[in-house]
Amino acid sequence: MTDILDRQTVFDIAINGIIAQGAFSFAPYGDGRGGIQCLYRGPNNTRCGIGHLIPDAEYLDKIESDGAMEALRDTGVRGRIHPDVTDYFLDGLQHVHDLAAENGSPWRDFRGLVKAFAKENELSLANINLEGIPADEADEAGKDW
Repeated sequence: MTDILDRQTVFDIAINGIIAQGAFSFAPYGDGRGGIQCLYRGPNNTRCGIGHLIPDAEYLDKIESDGAMEALRDTGVRGRIHPDVTDYFLDGLQHVHDLAAENGSPWRDFRGLVKAFAKENELSLANINLEGIPADEADEAGKDW
């Protein structure tokens, strides 16, 4: 990634990366409090949306405790993202992954979150592989969602 990334490109990379890996990037908190922690690099090399923007050669273990903007700055990736791509936008994009990962029916919610984020930010879904989003049990049973 050497080009300056605009909002549409950042969105396409993050969302298509999550869809292509077929899983969210998280692990249980290790301190006994329950719940999950979303990760830039998770089990089986899964990545969150922002994690898909960070090349392996630039990934640092220490960013796992950082917020999205800090992680992008610490790895140098923020400098390759157009200034019009605001921290607010990047934080919102990260929340698309995190909210879906924390829910009991993540893919159904992810699909809706992706569409809502695109609409709110006037982004195209033309390059998003929506058909590649795995089906949840409710989808497979033909239930409305």
